[in-house]
Amino acid sequence: MNNGKLRKRWSEHRPAEYDKATGVARFGIEPVTRNTNDGKEAPGFSYYEVQVNGSSNYGSIKSQLIESGFNAKDEVALLMNAVSAILTEAAAATNWTAFKNALVSNEDIAKFNGFQEFREVCSQVAHKIVGK
Repeated sequence: MNNGKLRKRWSEHRPAEYDKATGVARFGIEPVTRNTNDGKEAPGFSYYEVQVNGSSNYGSIKSQLIESGFNAKDEVALLMNAVSAILTEAAAATNWTAFKNALVSNEDIAKFNGFQEFREVCSQVAHKIVGK
């Protein structure tokens, strides 16, 4: 998944997915172990954290989550690069199999697919928030 500029946080305790009072959404929560300053391992959780406004509108929340990782110009650039790569690969392909194989190995298309995964996660988080 391509998270753009969004970075993981860490906590000793599993954080709540959404805190309605503060408007903080947390997602991608995974149990992890990290090394402490004294060389010991500490179990905890890594996650992404995004402040969302008090809107109960699914589209607004989803947009805020996506924009936490990507600004609009980055989104357009990923799309345009992927479309350009598809057109280039289509022009160069000699058959359907060659075209499909070229798409799978294209870096710009892989970046866009990673962005799409991030959008899907944001969509799921927004649905959870609106449902609460």
